[in-house]
Amino acid sequence: MSKLPCLLCNLFTQHLALYDFRPPMAFCLDPSCRRQDRVLTEPSRHEAVLFTRDYGPIPVYTTSFYCRGCLTCYYPNYYVHTNSSLRSYHGGLPGVIQTSKKVFVEVTLCERFAMQMAMAWKSSTNCARIYNVVFDVLRAKIELPFGWNFTLKFDTDIVSDAFYLYSLLQDYEHHSTMLVLPRCAPSNTARMRGALEERNKRVAGTGQPEWNHTCDLSMKVSVSEDGSLGAL
Repeated sequence: MSKLPCLLCNLFTQHLALYDFRPPMAFCLDPSCRRQDRVLTEPSRHEAVLFTRDYGPIPVYTTSFYCRGCLTCYYPNYYVHTNSSLRSYHGGLPGVIQTSKKVFVEVTLCERFAMQMAMAWKSSTNCARIYNVVFDVLRAKIELPFGWNFTLKFDTDIVSDAFYLYSLLQDYEHHSTMLVLPRCAPSNTARMRGALEERNKRVAGTGQPEWNHTCDLSMKVSVSEDGSLGAL
């Protein structure tokens, strides 16, 4: 990890990075696409940052592609039709989650945040603070190329966005369905609110995986003098 800044510097001189995130497909998914070969073209590349679990924040590139046949733009995690008001996510749970145009978060880091919140009752703010403290020295050694106008510092909004989007993608993968969110929204919180509320309603009560289980910790069965069973 101590050699990472030097490696990144050498890559930047060649306009390269450790990662260049792209859509997981090379062809348009729309069977009714007017383009005969349906090959995705018109790549658009820009700088971004990947927050990793073990190596801290890493400057990366991300590239989107366009289908001129059906006017659909494909990004690493989702695709959007030019005339559509929806953002459709690719199936499955990706290795990295794109929370905004220039921010990616490793799924393993999202899992760590989930465990910290569930087991240690840590807030998004404290998760971000701890991450920044752990990788503060490394972050200070990374020199971004000219024109890369973003920060390598983690903040509360990124933690919250990554945690909730990871949870939704995991839930939809479990049910073998596709996550679809509004394309335009004032914030990621507003974008995900409807899907989160729908998910909460689905898991409430009998939606819990083990809602009807019995065990010695949560239920006590007793036998009365007349032989009838009672439960507490």
